[in-house]
Amino acid sequence: FVSRGPVVATMQSSLPADCRALAIACFTLIATFFGSAASYVMGVVYDILLSSGYSAKIIQWLVLWSVVVSYASSGLLFLYGSRLVPLDDATATNEGKPLLAEPGHNPKSAADSQA
Repeated sequence: FVSRGPVVATMQSSLPADCRALAIACFTLIATFFGSAASYVMGVVYDILLSSGYSAKIIQWLVLWSVVVSYASSGLLFLYGSRLVPLDDATATNEGKPLLAEPGHNPKSAADSQA
């Protein structure tokens, strides 16, 4: 199981508030589906290899290569996706912006007036 926290945090900070929930739901659905499908495929390949005469230790190699392939393909997909999104200084970061700010409300000015 791989932690999805950094990806979810990046999506939440870079997407508008009206589409965050849908993006997280789609991401979770797709990640869960492919994780489950990979387990099933590994089981089928393992059964085929056992019936072909390989020893039970072949599972170590199956798990190793499934992890290597999944991490490498994820890295390539993130690299490809990073090239699709234009990045300018205005949208590079949302640091300092609250995730649930009301339109027209500036929390910094309200905090300054209370001090």
